[in-house]
Amino acid sequence: MHFREKETGAKLESNAEEANKISEQNLSPQQKVIFSALKEWRSELAQEKKLPSYTICHNSELLNIVSQEPKSMSDFKKIKGFGDIKIEKYGNDILNILNAK
Repeated sequence: MHFREKETGAKLESNAEEANKISEQNLSPQQKVIFSALKEWRSELAQEKKLPSYTICHNSELLNIVSQEPKSMSDFKKIKGFGDIKIEKYGNDILNILNAK
């Protein structure tokens, strides 16, 4: 019985996470333009560096960027998946994309 209780608790947490996830379908038309620009940037960078796109940023990270609209490098620290290294590598590029739109 104890196992089932833990299992149910894990499922509830998973459902809560799913409910909080941002979906491309929930974006405004302007946010979709920005999301598309970020995906294009990521794709070009991945080709240039000969890396899979997801190693640069996952779609979920790009969606979080679009929804949270970072204005400075320090704002990226609030976005899941962005640590100091990723911020240093990609932060300026992303801010340039956000400011261009």
